Amino acid sequence: MAAVDIAQLGGPDIAALIFRDSTMFKRLNMDALELEVSQGLAGGVPAVVDHYASLVEGFSGRPTRRNRLKHSMGATTAYLNGLRDDLHTFLGTLPAVHIVGVSGEAAADARVERPRLAFGVTGVPSETVLRRLLANGIVATQTCATPLLEDMGVADIGGAVTIAMSPFNTQNDIEQLVRTVASLA
Repeated sequence: MAAVDIAQLGGPDIAALIFRDSTMFKRLNMDALELEVSQGLAGGVPAVVDHYASLVEGFSGRPTRRNRLKHSMGATTAYLNGLRDDLHTFLGTLPAVHIVGVSGEAAADARVERPRLAFGVTGVPSETVLRRLLANGIVATQTCATPLLEDMGVADIGGAVTIAMSPFNTQNDIEQLVRTVASLA
C-alpha cells in the first residue's frame, strides 16, 4: 500500500491510498471517506504516481515501482524546497509584500513547509494583484477571507492571493513572479 498526498505534488487537496491487493478495500470504512473533487480528477491519481515513478534516472537498487517512486519523491521534494526557499527570499525582499503567516516580527525565524504561498501587496487590492499575475501568465487564486486572516492583518493590506508550485515550475517562473509583483509595489 502507498499513501499519496496529491497537494504536495502541486495538485488539488486530495490524498490517495493505493493498494496492490483490492481485497484491502473491505477493511476501509467507506462512509468515512469523503470525495470533494470530481471522480475524473481523482481517477488521475494512479497516472500521477506512475509518472513520478518514471522520473527516476540512474536509480541503483531494486527497481520496483515503490523504490523508484520513493527516490523520485525525495528528489522532487528537494527541488520544490529550493524553489520555495527562493520564492520566500525574493518576495521577502520586496518592502511592500507581506507573506501571510511568515512575514512580521512574530514569524521572523519561521520555516514554511508547503509548496503554496499566500501574500499581499500593501495598498494594492488583491483583485489588482491577481489580474496582474494572470496577465503575466502566472496562475494564482484570490485568498478567501477568514477570521484568522483578518486577525493576521490581511484585510489591512488589501487582501491576499495564493500561488502554488509544482515540479513543473522552474527558477524562471519564480523570477517572473517576483518581477510582476515588484511592478505593483
